[in-house]
Amino acid sequence: MGVLSFRDRLRPRHWMTIGILLGGAVLVCILFFNDPEAASWYPPCVFHKSTGLYCFGCGDTRALYHLIHGDIPGSLRKNLLLIPACLFLFCALVKPQWLNRPAVLYVAACVIVVFTVLRNLPWEPFCLLAPR
Repeated sequence: MGVLSFRDRLRPRHWMTIGILLGGAVLVCILFFNDPEAASWYPPCVFHKSTGLYCFGCGDTRALYHLIHGDIPGSLRKNLLLIPACLFLFCALVKPQWLNRPAVLYVAACVIVVFTVLRNLPWEPFCLLAPR
């Protein structure tokens, strides 16, 4: 039995995780130095642009900008679902087998649909869910 190198010990899933983390770190660095409300080169939400309605991800870029600058209330004003989504993705990276449970994905899909519907209702308090 020979000694395996560090590269040989990593599984393809580990390489994918490393790639995702490095790519995410680069994007977070770009976002840290470029305010989405001041920069015009960030892509708009295609769903909002074509329907006039907010999807579950509308405001995510601005919310993440506020979050990485330590402004949690500002982040929650832009998209209330971003922080729970980040926690969900972190759990999925740490324990990917957790996603094999159908109930987890079913609950996540239901939360996304309900949040999308509620943030498009024009009445108080639901209109507060729209990105402000």
